[in-house]
Amino acid sequence: MTIPFPTGVPVRGENLIGRKKEIGRIMHLGNLPEDDLKVYIKKKFGKLGCKIEQEAVEEIINKTNGHPYYSQLLCQVVYFSIKGEEGTITSSDVYKGFKQAIMSEKSYFDQIWFDLTRAKHLLPVLRSIAREEESPYKKKELFNQNLYRSLFSLTTKGFIEKVSAGHYRIRDPFLKEYIKMKEEEKG
Repeated sequence: MTIPFPTGVPVRGENLIGRKKEIGRIMHLGNLPEDDLKVYIKKKFGKLGCKIEQEAVEEIINKTNGHPYYSQLLCQVVYFSIKGEEGTITSSDVYKGFKQAIMSEKSYFDQIWFDLTRAKHLLPVLRSIAREEESPYKKKELFNQNLYRSLFSLTTKGFIEKVSAGHYRIRDPFLKEYIKMKEEEKG
């Protein structure tokens, strides 16, 4: 029996009765077009009575990769951090806001990190991809029979996507930065 979920994602009824199964599927909406997002950001900050430098707009897009939720979140954090102050929003304001926005999502990222540590092979692969090093297939410490399964699992869970043969990227730009921050803490 399929029950329509409010978002339109089909959900199996038996999944709602306490069984530990996924009750939906990940639907990637894609990133917002860069030019449209630039216009939108400038327009929205202008309506709020804030001036924003072109470099700051580009930095928002660079940090979020046009991700709809994170673009909105970063703009909101930047706005609230300068609200009531005179002046123009700069790249420096965006950088500070970026760190604050990641921290606002910390509990979500901590849960992902915890879940991935329980799966022995997933976290090293994800960390390697976050560092934007060479293909995971060329990393000697990752190369074993579990690498393909790890990449498949991370892709299926929506954490990474294949860019080209042997090259992957993390879909979530804030998760990528969070992983880099965890690496800096550790080392």
